[in-house]
Amino acid sequence: MLKEEIVRKYKDEDRLLVSRFLDKVELSEKSNSIKTTDFLNLKEQNLINKIINQIKKDAFFYGGFEEAERKMLYIIPGKLKDYIENIDYNEYISVIRINLSNKITDKYNHRIYLGALMKLGLKREKIGDILIDDDGADLIVCKEISDFLYINLNSLKRFENCTVEKIQLEKVKQMKQNIEDRIIQVSSMRLDNIIAELARTSRSKSSEIITNERVFVNYVCETKSTKLVKENDLITIRGKGRFKICEILGTTKKGKTNIKIEIFS
Repeated sequence: MLKEEIVRKYKDEDRLLVSRFLDKVELSEKSNSIKTTDFLNLKEQNLINKIINQIKKDAFFYGGFEEAERKMLYIIPGKLKDYIENIDYNEYISVIRINLSNKITDKYNHRIYLGALMKLGLKREKIGDILIDDDGADLIVCKEISDFLYINLNSLKRFENCTVEKIQLEKVKQMKQNIEDRIIQVSSMRLDNIIAELARTSRSKSSEIITNERVFVNYVCETKSTKLVKENDLITIRGKGRFKICEILGTTKKGKTNIKIEIFS
């Protein structure tokens, strides 16, 4: 299928993303070299994965560590298929570690770190996951911006007394996710009902969230409000967080279903 035929099916930002991906596929084959995208969110990964399956291209996603949410796409030319296992990801991804000063008593959250990077004029797609603990954070970034970050992070008032260093991917923070249990009650196992409870919003608003492609079930974008959710499904709501349907506890006298969920933070 020609590039124009594929791109024509999409609109606006999706069309631009697909077009750029197909350009990289062509360049990868012509130069016989591995090409990568910037970091892609779950929605973008889902879209590109459909095209990969359509054109039957050797490509895979990786974000610097196994559980990463934001990932780069690695496009492999036919002649380098056997080279995949020997890829040194440090050639494509860098890690900038921020060690907080002892003078800092406040806890810095994801929003604070990301906001700082935006103040430096960086584009969101150049930044992968941000791994945080009480001592600081590891910033997963595109290799091309690592020197800029290393030099300029201390220019921000919030980080002026912190130490900044470059580390290898192998030394990235091993984060333990905080998991909170919660019981929710829904009228049915339809996705829109579940999202309304998880996002603490109305059912009509939850349908809008689903339609706007902000919901992922087991890492696949889901746009049908009527989809039935089951035990052990992992649900991601962009901008709201990640949740797991742990156990269906039964129904109430009024026919409501009680569900035990896990909230990851």
